[in-house]
Amino acid sequence: MHRPWLWAICGFVLLFLLDGVGNACVLLNLTGHLSTPMRALVLLAAVADAALAIWLYTAVIMRRWARRRAVEIVQRDWAANLGSGLLLGFVYILLLSGIILAFGGLRIDGFAGRWGLDQLLPILTLGVVAGTLEELLIRGILFNALERWRGWVPALVASALVFGLLHGYNAFASVATVVGIVVSGGFYFGILMVWRRSLWVAIGFHAAWDMTLALTGVPIEQSDPVGALVIHTTGAPAVYGGQYGYEGSIPNIVIGLLAIGLFLLPRFRRWFDAHRRRRDDSLLAPVPVSQPVPVQ
Repeated sequence: MHRPWLWAICGFVLLFLLDGVGNACVLLNLTGHLSTPMRALVLLAAVADAALAIWLYTAVIMRRWARRRAVEIVQRDWAANLGSGLLLGFVYILLLSGIILAFGGLRIDGFAGRWGLDQLLPILTLGVVAGTLEELLIRGILFNALERWRGWVPALVASALVFGLLHGYNAFASVATVVGIVVSGGFYFGILMVWRRSLWVAIGFHAAWDMTLALTGVPIEQSDPVGALVIHTTGAPAVYGGQYGYEGSIPNIVIGLLAIGLFLLPRFRRWFDAHRRRRDDSLLAPVPVSQPVPVQ
């Protein structure tokens, strides 16, 4: 099963099933009327689901089927990479929130009152499932299969498009939302994968994205906010992203395009310079002179 398309399809289906189990845990903790111990058990079930997905990805899908070592997961500094991803995601969402607040897209009406484990446990469940399962599917299986087949640039573009389209099924998603998810979520997480060659950075960034939004009280995909602040969206939907969330906001799309340009332009410049040097070397190479044929 070492053909990229074959192990990619089988691995995607396998992890997609586990993603469904994880999403069930998220919905149960976010919407179910559960006691605190039950919410903790649901979180442990989500952690076990994510751990099983990581083991299947490294030991079965990559080692046995793809015939390669999952160096993007099996790393000595995995904890540092995960921590840096969490920090990047946390800082980015706070920065984006500040920009949207400055342009009148948000209004903070104080604290949410009683807030404790019953609100924290669903947020942690969301971070574990969304960060781990979705990244294993898109930046793990899909990106790696496409990179081995066509290189990292087509893999980056295609994985970003698939990531955006998979989130477009939501009833509150719009064209702007899908574009924002492709530009921000799709390319951000893919760029982190290319830059650091670590899925842990992308997992941390993705988890921090969702958890920080939830912790601050911003609704995610029109779900009921469970954060510590009471936040209301105001003004033009283009500023705060509409009913879906920040993903479709103009500030998020603009920052995403700038980040993509800053990452890709130096690499394309190096590729162009190397291509030009090869062309110049071929033009300056000495032309072989044919030797005269001796007369018998």
